[in-house]
Amino acid sequence: MTLMTVMKNKRFYINNSFILYFNKNLYFIMDKIKSVVFDFDDTIVLSEQMKQDVFYEISSKYKQRGIEYYNNYISKKPTREQYFKGLSQHIIEHSLVDNKSSIYLYTLLLEEFSQKVSNNLKNSGELPNVRLFIKYLFNKEYKLYISSKSNEKDIIETLKHKNLLKYFKGIYGLPNLKIEHFQHIQKLENIKGDEICFIGDSESDYTTACEVKCEFIGIITNRNGLKDVICTKITDYNDVLNLF
Repeated sequence: MTLMTVMKNKRFYINNSFILYFNKNLYFIMDKIKSVVFDFDDTIVLSEQMKQDVFYEISSKYKQRGIEYYNNYISKKPTREQYFKGLSQHIIEHSLVDNKSSIYLYTLLLEEFSQKVSNNLKNSGELPNVRLFIKYLFNKEYKLYISSKSNEKDIIETLKHKNLLKYFKGIYGLPNLKIEHFQHIQKLENIKGDEICFIGDSESDYTTACEVKCEFIGIITNRNGLKDVICTKITDYNDVLNLF
């Protein structure tokens, strides 16, 4: 029986930071876990809003046309490549410049975004007690990984700067899908889905956990990407420290 099964069948109490399940099997369920996989943005570092701000900053340089593009497409959660390919085409289409110039503009915009985000990530805040939690899991010999839709280089450089990289066995990002990350981790560690706990901040993270059939812990931030999901939710990693 997985934690998700328990959630569907047992009553739970909600306080401001943690959904606590009153079930004596909960600790035994988590006791099966051998590997913990973290999302990155808004799960280890507070970075989602920062990235949206950079998208807007660059887009707004093109006045109303850029702002309209931002308002129309940012909610679709595109990758940086998808976003700036579309923005560059949108800008060129409404100018007298040759359409081939959109490739050049795309390269410039993408480089500007990547540089700004890379610099900002190094100074980004961490989720409450995530550093303590990572060290705690590492010392208890859990196999730690990151599965993210972000750029792998950005993640590695950020973790290295924050002196956290040494705790992780693997860092996985684009272009591969998260489900592919998990398949690779399962093969590498020779473990089943129910021996993994995934920690993330979005509904798509929860969906991935369901597909993998692993346990899931949700992180609540100002974006509240899990508002429509019933799962264990925390704002501070201290709230789940005793589950592992």
